[in-house]
Amino acid sequence: MKHYRFGGSGADRYINCAGSTALIETLPPKAGSRYANEGSAAHHLAALCLTKDQHPTEFIGAAFPEWPDHPVTQEMCDAVVVYLNAVTHELAKTKEAELYVETQFELDVPGAEGEVGGTVDAMVYHPKLGRLVSFDYKHGAGVSVSAEDSAQLKFYAAGAVFSKDDWRIKELELVIVQPRDRSLSLLPDDADLELMQGIKRWPMNPLELLEFSGEIADAVALAKFRMTDFTTDPVVLKGPLPPPVLDFTPGSIAYVGGKPPYTSGSWCRWCAAAAVCPLREQEVLRAAQLDFAHMTEITADALPDPKTYDMDRLGEVLKTGQILNAWLNQVQEYVETLVLSGQPVAGWKAVEKISRAKWVSADEEVADYTDMMFGIPVDEIRPRRMTTITEAEKLLKAAGATKTQVDDFKLRFTVKESSGLTIAPSSDRRSAVDALATDFKAVQIDAP
Repeated sequence: MKHYRFGGSGADRYINCAGSTALIETLPPKAGSRYANEGSAAHHLAALCLTKDQHPTEFIGAAFPEWPDHPVTQEMCDAVVVYLNAVTHELAKTKEAELYVETQFELDVPGAEGEVGGTVDAMVYHPKLGRLVSFDYKHGAGVSVSAEDSAQLKFYAAGAVFSKDDWRIKELELVIVQPRDRSLSLLPDDADLELMQGIKRWPMNPLELLEFSGEIADAVALAKFRMTDFTTDPVVLKGPLPPPVLDFTPGSIAYVGGKPPYTSGSWCRWCAAAAVCPLREQEVLRAAQLDFAHMTEITADALPDPKTYDMDRLGEVLKTGQILNAWLNQVQEYVETLVLSGQPVAGWKAVEKISRAKWVSADEEVADYTDMMFGIPVDEIRPRRMTTITEAEKLLKAAGATKTQVDDFKLRFTVKESSGLTIAPSSDRRSAVDALATDFKAVQIDAP
């Protein structure tokens, strides 16, 4: 599949941050992460099953050539099945429904021919109804992705609609399927069944795609300006790192159309240049209320004692710490990319990872050998284990158990209990508890 400079996955970023694309292109190529490669393998499995009408379990143990380190597992199959069911359920709504899998498209943006485009995971079009449903599969578990007003989904929808001249769209629905979303465990037991499976829907007025396409065109034009006019722009990108101090004063040459060169927000999480973005560094320092000009000035002795902070400031610093940790992870990934590609970074070097022994034979072969040669019982070296509750639920559903039967099973053999208290941001969906009351609820005090 062709890689586009302005694709769907980065739409939220370059729509909101004009200079991000130019900054990214100053960096060396980044190797795919383990999670990204696993996601790509799962996507390929899903596309293969849709196009060849096969079940994912037929591929268990197989590894695709592009991702040899990520063979198909039962967990991958379970997640992909949720996606396949969502697509095929939509396909079954009308007899004339049309299925499109891994459809590549390009958007016609003046001055950026061949640079704006992407690939839709799956689309189902109902000609008589004029209904189009665009599906995007997310294999990741760590970050919950919402379908509501998603720039990425709208980008794919625009590509789908405008690439088909004979389609007449009256009804448009955008769907994200994220079966492994960890936040699903926080949903109440009576939550919508589809939502519990990670199927998130957002209906959209097709006419709004015209406005969104204009927004994409404007964003691309501004991003390309940032790439070509650095001679007059104070943001000069000559080397791998930009200057740490920028002129962000409104009205300066850095602003174009009232927009600054960089803008921070939720899109920074996935930005490949977040580790070298000067705005991110300055914002983290300001948010943490630390009196440093640059990160390099921070030392253990220079940091303030938390006991000198009031309650409100403590809470704000802790919130900022979460932002800082995410940013530092991006910095570490970037430094690894530089050093492992042969570029020097002061104070860091490439070394061999610590060697760890691993089995090279099948579990059964090792267990049979130790039993025969040394009399060690098989169950001791290869002990049985109770499956997790989640795995048990999947086995029950695969065996044909109804929702009522699964609920009865959980009622008989499981109980939900907390392991204690922790802290969470105020935005967390869990209800706040009285920590003192919880701590002392088992203590009975008799009156004298």
